Amino acid sequence: MDGVYFFFFFVSYPVNKRLDPGDFSYCFMVRRGNLRLTIDFPEPKSIDLTPGAIVGISGLAPHRIHSIQNPAEVAAPDGFPNVPISEQIDAGSDVELLLGVVPSENMALGNLIIGPIYLSEESSPECARRIWKAAEMLDEEFVGAGHEYGQAIIIRRIAEIIVINMTRSILENRGNGDGPEIGMMKSRGIARSS
Repeated sequence: MDGVYFFFFFVSYPVNKRLDPGDFSYCFMVRRGNLRLTIDFPEPKSIDLTPGAIVGISGLAPHRIHSIQNPAEVAAPDGFPNVPISEQIDAGSDVELLLGVVPSENMALGNLIIGPIYLSEESSPECARRIWKAAEMLDEEFVGAGHEYGQAIIIRRIAEIIVINMTRSILENRGNGDGPEIGMMKSRGIARSS
């Protein structure tokens, strides 16, 4: 998966953020904190996120990631600062996220997904476990020195593991209402039927 990169985000409450708009696909994983994802398209929806939550979202979908405790929007949400994974996390912060970014054209089905893909340990325990193991491998890749050789290849493969398991969770749980929520955008290349 070419063009993929990961970064950390950590902050104390209150939080009022958005991922940069554009033709990107995002994955964010909540390591610490309680947040709410509010999305306006394809339909208005709010999803409460607790530690362990994993969300895939398109940069084409208007959204906001904010504190639950203070939901009032004081100012327009701003973007996430890109903190390299190799930097030390502030252990005293209320919120810690791991974020992955990939240009949508480099991800299979990226141009079809507009609404959020949400999964948790409750909705998709095996897929969530595999994704968090991939996140641990990502952490290990950036810890210490001497891992620079081949690092880009490893990061791409870890991203593929995450995407494959998100896709598995959708396929395993489709139709039963217990699986990850997903919003699909109609593709311009698909004939419309009414």
